[in-house]
Amino acid sequence: MQEESKVAISQRFVAAVNQLLEQGIISSYREFCEKIGIKPSSFNDIKSGRGRYVTIEMIHNSCNVYPISVNYVLFDKGQPIIAQGSAAQAPPNPISTTIKGTNPAESATNIHKKETSTQKTDSTPSWAKKQEGGQQIKVRPFVVTVDNQGRNNIVEIDARAAAGFPANHDNPEFFQTLPSFSLPGSQFQQGTYISIQVVGDSMHPTIYHNDWLVAQFLDDYEQIREGYVHVVVTPDGVVAKRLLNRIDRRGKVVLMSDNETYPTYEEPIENVLQIWRVEAKLSFNLRNESADLRRDVNSLKADIIEIKSRVGL
Repeated sequence: MQEESKVAISQRFVAAVNQLLEQGIISSYREFCEKIGIKPSSFNDIKSGRGRYVTIEMIHNSCNVYPISVNYVLFDKGQPIIAQGSAAQAPPNPISTTIKGTNPAESATNIHKKETSTQKTDSTPSWAKKQEGGQQIKVRPFVVTVDNQGRNNIVEIDARAAAGFPANHDNPEFFQTLPSFSLPGSQFQQGTYISIQVVGDSMHPTIYHNDWLVAQFLDDYEQIREGYVHVVVTPDGVVAKRLLNRIDRRGKVVLMSDNETYPTYEEPIENVLQIWRVEAKLSFNLRNESADLRRDVNSLKADIIEIKSRVGL
């Protein structure tokens, strides 16, 4: 989740909890926190806006325990609380909805009527199936769309939709609302691709705010291209960073920004839902970096000349 989205989603989350309190569904904030497994101090920080934001895991647990509408919290659609007895009419909860059956023919549902369909694909990465300390790393299957000839489409995930991507990467209802397209070239028919919009300047000057990245799903950590840009999906959000693969050494990936003002950090692999390798980008920013630099230098020179003339140098 990007900064503005985190603030808005956190505010709607708090509003939904307040309605639980007003309707008598909970007796106190402490009761709510105990039920979903968070510290009351963490919720107080979210409620007061002290730099802490609600996480996808908090939203997931809250919607499983209480009749909170995830569509309201994530997308500002509908009412905060799902009315009792109206579950049949309410939109499916995109966090808890899954497709039953492992056969794609059994689990296909129409998205664009006759033109496309969604299928559940067993995309659990091979590295996720390995045992770590006796525990299997769990990575959910994702959903792709295909045209009427069975060819993969590229699903378009804009900045708003990206906020809900971690909780919905295996949910067909989420993808029904998203446009899709295809690109020329056989390379885009080999594998599964998404197109996702970038928000922020952490990858400047390689990637600009509102650029689009076309990325391929990786089902094996050995497919990570060392030092190249990847899209990483975790319960906390979606980021585009350069990756260093340190999974074998210490069970982590290293995420690096091209903008040096952003710190490098590590992400435990058990916290990674998906990794997509960026293969192309679409940008409407055609800046001439050299010309911009010369203009800035010339402006600085002019300022220095003006300062010297004022002090009589």
